[in-house]
Amino acid sequence: MKNKFKLAVLLFFGISSFGRGQIIPDSIYPPADIVIPDLNDWSKTHYPERIAEFKKKPLETDDIVFIGCSITEMGGDWGIRFNSPIVKNRGIAGDVTSGVLARLGEIYYFKPSAVFILIGVNDLFANKSVDFVAGNIKKIVQNIYHYTPHTKIYVQTILPTSHDYLVDKIKETNNLLRHSISSDHYTLIDLHEIFANDTDLMKTEYTTDGVHLTGEGYKIWVNKVKNLIPPTTTVNLLKNADLQADFANWTVSGTPNMFKMADWSPADPVVKSFGNNYWDWTYKIDGSITQTVSNLQDGKYIFSCQFAGATPGTKSHSALIAKNGDNIIEKKDFIMPSNWTKFEMPFSVTGGKCSVGFTIKDTLKSEFWWAASDFRLYFISPIPTKVLNDTAPADFTSITNPFSNETTLCFRFPFTEKSVKLEILDLNGRLVKSYTESNVEADRLYRYKFSADGYDGQIFIARLVTSNKVLTLKIIKRIS
Repeated sequence: MKNKFKLAVLLFFGISSFGRGQIIPDSIYPPADIVIPDLNDWSKTHYPERIAEFKKKPLETDDIVFIGCSITEMGGDWGIRFNSPIVKNRGIAGDVTSGVLARLGEIYYFKPSAVFILIGVNDLFANKSVDFVAGNIKKIVQNIYHYTPHTKIYVQTILPTSHDYLVDKIKETNNLLRHSISSDHYTLIDLHEIFANDTDLMKTEYTTDGVHLTGEGYKIWVNKVKNLIPPTTTVNLLKNADLQADFANWTVSGTPNMFKMADWSPADPVVKSFGNNYWDWTYKIDGSITQTVSNLQDGKYIFSCQFAGATPGTKSHSALIAKNGDNIIEKKDFIMPSNWTKFEMPFSVTGGKCSVGFTIKDTLKSEFWWAASDFRLYFISPIPTKVLNDTAPADFTSITNPFSNETTLCFRFPFTEKSVKLEILDLNGRLVKSYTESNVEADRLYRYKFSADGYDGQIFIARLVTSNKVLTLKIIKRIS
């Protein structure tokens, strides 16, 4: 009966996508034409764009979610910062408390294990009252608690800025949040105190522009809350590569002075970024910029960078590149986007070094603005030096165990398999759920969502069956 009701609800909502073991209704996200009060003109466009991104990369049950404005969004991949794939970024630059209230459907639906909220500074910039901002933050908390009471809720105090006229408003809003802890179902994290100087303005060493954070600022934030993030029980998503580079080591070719260095720094990633941001307002652009990195372990890597620009009507052909000497290892072509977009390029390194970077060519020879930011090189896995057999170790785990109602099972083999079957059994040996994956690749992480909703019992056996071995894992449904 419970499953029939759930199916009826999903059909009523309208189905947006099908994943492995999950159906996601469109209605958990705000509509594209939603009107959010107090968003500026740029944010009115950016807000639905970010919602579209969230749809493409939905949350999963028991994720840990950081919700906020640009200060959160510019933190990049929070999963990398905490070395945990279940930590997700739900920041939207320019967002206000009303915007967060309008997009909580995703939280209600996926029921994360914890949410970290940092919102309100844009409301104060829009001259909203202290009572309005604190009241909306409390509404956010109350709504989350009502629809997903097992989610831990952390409210982070509004950060200081370099603007004198906001000092009192920020302090008063934070005081209202401090005085409501006992009755409002949240834990307060005081970020303001570690970022404020003696006059309650933002410490200059932690900010790029008086509001947003430097790389060191993000490190301070992570250190403040890291003990609240449980260690992941799955394999590492990315491994740190000890890579260092600076602007002086970039090799520039092509149009004279085509690359300039901005006077603001990127958010500091776990894997160190290459130099700073680059920008230009130019025309007839045709050139490249690369960085040679040595002392690398032979293996699989991902090079990523964010780009934006392209004045409407122009078309700039761009590419990420990886080279070994003059030989191109990998190239990823794209058209320069009008809004900040992250591009990623996987490639392999042999011989201990490579050059990575990007090219830009304006085929229409017209003037346009562009920017590049957040260069990162990730080490994914080593290249096997011999053929691995069935005695090689395999990773098979549950991201959350015990779990509330749903969990994600993950596996990764250091060898290929023609077919792998994942079965979920109850304690009586009855088959509850079955998944089959064909042509399994070596060193690739496979994820499957399992929901225990509608099934009796609290203990299940997950069984992973390959051509010549069987791995088992006991998973436990937490009793409410």
